[in-house]
Formats: sequence, C-alpha cells, structure tokens
Amino acid sequence: MRRVSDVMAILLGLALLIGVGGCGDGKVEQAQKQVRAKVDVLDEQRTDSGTYVRKHGDEEKDPWGRQLLVRFYRSGITEYVEVRSAGPDGHFHGQDDIVSTSSVRNFSGIGSGIKDKVGEAAKEATKGIIRGLREGIREQP
Repeated sequence: MRRVSDVMAILLGLALLIGVGGCGDGKVEQAQKQVRAKVDVLDEQRTDSGTYVRKHGDEEKDPWGRQLLVRFYRSGITEYVEVRSAGPDGHFHGQDDIVSTSSVRNFSGIGSGIKDKVGEAAKEATKGIIRGLREGIREQP
C-alpha cells in the first residue's frame, strides 16, 4: 500500500505533465517574454546621469491577469531594475516566480560629493594663501 505522500507526488507529476493549473498552456513562456521585454524597456530609460527613470502607476498585467512587480534598488555604484511575475501560483517570491533583472553602473551622487570636497579644499587653500600674504606684508620693513 502506497503512502499518501507518494500518491500526492505522482498526482502532482501527472498534473504538471498534462498542464493542470495553467502551467502547460504557454502562459509561463508568455510571462518570461513579457518580463524580459519590460526590463529591457526600463533599462533603456535613464536620466542624463545614468540612473533609471522610475515610473509610477504602471498597471501592466501578466498572463494570469495579475500586476507585474517592478523594483529599483542600488548596491554601491550599481543600480538594478527587476520585473517580477508571481507566476502560476499567484504568490510573489515563490519558486515559480518569473523574474528578469538588469543593471547599470553609474556614479550619480559621487560626482557632487567630489565637487563639494574639491570646493572645500580650494576654499581652505585660498584662506591659507591670504594668511601667508598678510603675514608676509606685515614682516616687510
């Protein structure tokens, strides 16, 4: 006599083979193409400094009629865009999610930091030169 877990595993395998639950009707392939195309479009939309343009209110739906999840995030000088479909089960961050990611390296924010530090250094150097000139003039006979 087979155990219930063995029977369930066999039934799940058969369901996947015949496409029960929407997995075998091409929707996964559609979603894979859709999230890749979406991430490609977003990857092309950048500001002059190279950062991604963030759009709000996008209501694009996956083949199961659920909204795609679009996320932007940074790590050091790398910025990422991720597009995610919840997949056949409808729950985000599961094993059946369909995800596409792209990244760009940019130095946004770093340039202004360098500019500020150079400006401070120039200001201090100018103060030192002026002090030196004053002291030099005072020491003149």
